[in-house]
Amino acid sequence: MGRIIDRVKEGKSVVCGSKVIGKVSRIVKDPDWNKTTLFTVKTESKEIPLPIESIHQASDEEIALGCTLDSIEALPDVSGSDLLNEAGYINYGLKLKVNEALNLARPFIDYH
Repeated sequence: MGRIIDRVKEGKSVVCGSKVIGKVSRIVKDPDWNKTTLFTVKTESKEIPLPIESIHQASDEEIALGCTLDSIEALPDVSGSDLLNEAGYINYGLKLKVNEALNLARPFIDYH
């Protein structure tokens, strides 16, 4: 079946619980490891950032999240935003907002 990280593709449907919330819009790779660390999902009302750690399961058809719809609503809208700092890493302030909204037990990859 392959690794979850390899199944995150633009245009793939994303579900939370039993509800389709949107499609993968952008993929962000760590510049040191060239591995996907963050992706965005275009919902009906906004574009939200999600770390790889928020994925519960991934198939050829869809990505299933391991978080609640309430936590999804708390995520910031990043439509039209640059997700990266000048060095090519995910903006630190964005990381903090996402970790807080999703109440992640361990923060997603944090090199800088």
